[in-house]
Amino acid sequence: MEDLKKRLAALRSQVRTSSTKEKLKPLAFRGTAIIDTLLDLIEATCTDATRAEHGLNLVRSLFEDAANAVTSKMAAGTLSIEAVKNLFEIKFDICRIDNEPWRLAHEPHEVPAILKQNLSDLRRSLYSPDSEATSRIAVDMVLLQCSLLIQQQLAKISVATEATSAPPATPPRRPDAQISRPEIHIFPEIDISVEVKDRRTGDAAIVQGRADWCFGYGSRRDPLGTLLAAMEAKTRDEYSKGEAQLLTYLAILWEKRRQMGRTNIAAQGFWTDGTQYTFMCITNSGVVEQSQRYSAMTDAGLKTIFNFIVTILEAAMVSTPSATPTKPGNQREKEIQSYDSEVWQKVYVSYNAAKREMVVFDDSDQEMKE
Repeated sequence: MEDLKKRLAALRSQVRTSSTKEKLKPLAFRGTAIIDTLLDLIEATCTDATRAEHGLNLVRSLFEDAANAVTSKMAAGTLSIEAVKNLFEIKFDICRIDNEPWRLAHEPHEVPAILKQNLSDLRRSLYSPDSEATSRIAVDMVLLQCSLLIQQQLAKISVATEATSAPPATPPRRPDAQISRPEIHIFPEIDISVEVKDRRTGDAAIVQGRADWCFGYGSRRDPLGTLLAAMEAKTRDEYSKGEAQLLTYLAILWEKRRQMGRTNIAAQGFWTDGTQYTFMCITNSGVVEQSQRYSAMTDAGLKTIFNFIVTILEAAMVSTPSATPTKPGNQREKEIQSYDSEVWQKVYVSYNAAKREMVVFDDSDQEMKE
């Protein structure tokens, strides 16, 4: 029995270590407490060595299974920017540090008059301007008009593709736009998560949260890295908290697509209070870029916001072969395989970090305008 008592004491000591308590904390039945109690019962009531041995083995099995099965969970809203950076091994662009913001190369779309009117009506209505619900209404108005514009463009591409399709071959070949692909959607209030390895502890951790909106294809429950962009709404008072939360959401999407072996894994999005908007992305290479803050209260600011969101949706759609076609045939394949040069550098401003000069890639991609 002396040997048994020593093993009881050793197991009790192991159960009570701070690292073990942390692992067992998420268990609904208070893992450390119940195991400790079982050990007390074994020690107090088992005079029969065989029964005590059996009880000890059961407790050890329970302890080991619980400790190994529980994966720590991290809520997106609780992580700091530094924590996200370390956990996902992403880095910040030097341009962001030097206050040179991520921005659009072009703003080709005019803001629909109906959007201006709707936002004006919302501001003059009885809705509280300090409510997150009001912020979401404003964002929904913007997203609605952006998505309608995208749908109009896709319809034109579909018609053009059908008109220029080659004659049927043997076996018959369908136009690219007619190939069955999952449709693109904006998903409100969607749960997202990814499992990563915490470099500090070596343990697996699940980072999870509920994004106010995500943009992607397939269904909202599809786990295979089909989400491409995320958006987060805050109240005016909590606007500053949106940066870390959006970064976490984008990191989840970026890491999920990386784990699934997607060709392009860039994730984009914005956070807003319904009036102020800041845009952010994680590039294919894991670099975080961020825009300046834009206000929807001015015509120039609203135009930039509208074009930025449309560009994010368009660039996200081009990044994957699984989404609705945005270009016909060979041109689309070229964009997917050479995404950074064929798409990213043409729609966003790139900075030459060595010369500290702003460089914009024009449509020909042959010359650069300094």
